[in-house]
Amino acid sequence: MCHGRPGVGKTRSAREFSSFPDLGEYAALRPIAALLGEKVARCRAVFYTVSVSNTPKTIDAVLGLNLIKLGYARLTVAGGSQDEITHDAARIACPLVIVDEADRCRTPK
Repeated sequence: MCHGRPGVGKTRSAREFSSFPDLGEYAALRPIAALLGEKVARCRAVFYTVSVSNTPKTIDAVLGLNLIKLGYARLTVAGGSQDEITHDAARIACPLVIVDEADRCRTPK
């Protein structure tokens, strides 16, 4: 958990640490371009910024999609093939999820 005044670099540090690549164009179970494969190999975490207005279902859908895409990509890069990668294995293939602005997720007391 990072805490501090605005502008001290919490988000930037988390983003740099995660090295989370843009997976917008990547479709699971498709071949991975060499440059994206290099980025996936360096990635240490999913970096996710929660929108101010959301629901748990929305967070699960968006975050879940990123986890699965990164999982398939990581397992494909590690194994050299998409063969025999399961949905469950892809979902847990990322060791860390970093949520930016987590304080916005608190529920009122």
